[in-house]
Amino acid sequence: MHGLPACVRSIGIFIAVFSAAATAGAQQPVVLGEHSGAVMAAGFVTDGSRAVTVGSDQRVLFWDVSAGRVLQTFTQHTGPIYTLAVSADGQTLATGSQDNSLRVWDLPLRLPIRRHTEPGPPITSLALAPDGFSVLTTAASGAVRSCPLTTSATAVTRTGHTSEGSAVAWRSDPGGFATADASGLIYLWSPDLDTPLAKLIGHAGRIGQMLFIQGNQQLFSIGDDRLRRSWQLPVPPGRLLLTLDAAADHCELIPGQNMALLAAAGRQPLLINLQTGDRTREF
Repeated sequence: MHGLPACVRSIGIFIAVFSAAATAGAQQPVVLGEHSGAVMAAGFVTDGSRAVTVGSDQRVLFWDVSAGRVLQTFTQHTGPIYTLAVSADGQTLATGSQDNSLRVWDLPLRLPIRRHTEPGPPITSLALAPDGFSVLTTAASGAVRSCPLTTSATAVTRTGHTSEGSAVAWRSDPGGFATADASGLIYLWSPDLDTPLAKLIGHAGRIGQMLFIQGNQQLFSIGDDRLRRSWQLPVPPGRLLLTLDAAADHCELIPGQNMALLAAAGRQPLLINLQTGDRTREF
């Protein structure tokens, strides 16, 4: 969350909340300890006065942080809850569970407003898109799914990871995202493409967290190998310029003109402006 005054640390079945303003050695954390099983994930809501935690006890808890008091408890999931994400405006929560369901909630919590059942292995990590229109999930199988929240459109599944998905991060705009897995691989994606833009190799084991920084020009990652890496990202996000009603057979770039000649089965060749996607000429 933006501008949070505190940080959280999971300690078994407890969550310790530390003030970022406190001096070293003088911190008196607020301990949140209502879960009856391991705390799997936690997140602040807006200014840090409220928080959400999820655990292996299948519960979602909504907290008054300063008072250390549970405001609401929900038990709609039927399996351990592994992951959560809170939107930047603090109005939407998404939770993912071993019960293969993704649930989306309005904050403050009421009953879940949407439920998406995920086929196959459980959800292992998730993130809400910056525009709030979709939620991105990874699964124990490595599959990456983008689920629309505002329409009835079908979820899009992307493949690339061959081990369990462990982390996902959106850019600060909807222009791209990154996913990571238990083997230490990171993939960069464009929402418009089904295949990764790039693969980053540098961790020797599970990657637990990622964050885009420096105006989306760098990606920060933390792994179980105790390494913290900052990746320079020269790869721009891909853009969908146009769609065709037939398969493209051949594409030829025209040097120095930012143009491409595209041939598709059963139709005339097209000259395409690569900046705008305009069909400059049809032969």
